Amino acid sequence: VGLVMYGLNDQGAGTSRLVYTQQHEWVVRKLRDIGAEAVFLRPTPDIDGDGVPEYAVRTVGFGESLVPVAERLGVPLVDTFAAVWGDGGPDLVAARRNLWTMFPTHYSKSFTTLLETEGKGDTIHPNALGQLAIARAVYHRLVSGQRDPDLSLAGRTRWMADGPVTT
Repeated sequence: VGLVMYGLNDQGAGTSRLVYTQQHEWVVRKLRDIGAEAVFLRPTPDIDGDGVPEYAVRTVGFGESLVPVAERLGVPLVDTFAAVWGDGGPDLVAARRNLWTMFPTHYSKSFTTLLETEGKGDTIHPNALGQLAIARAVYHRLVSGQRDPDLSLAGRTRWMADGPVTT
């Protein structure tokens, strides 16, 4: 079984969602060529963004683009974004702060403690707590065979003099 999750680096590199989904299809074909199956994992939140809380949800669109691909190919899709997101918060600033416990304090200390709460360091690769939330979501999806309810987020983008502003 190949667990396939990527998206943050693709987004940062300017990869289109079309190419992103085509890459997933390619991985599925290659896995099936060797007799393995794929499981898609939605990209997790990004709590960096230099203080811009909207970055936390910037991978939602990439995760959504996997839905029709997973259905067409018969590949389970696990909402690992929602698993790490948890209860979120009353706004994106609070939600981002609540995610700090799921991410390590530094790139070189990825899995040193379960009590990382400083909100700095590696802000896209979850720590042991985040990995546990992901593992539980994968297990639940594969054992139950049911899709988890979609995470509901509301937002609005307005074009301002300096460019788009998302709230």
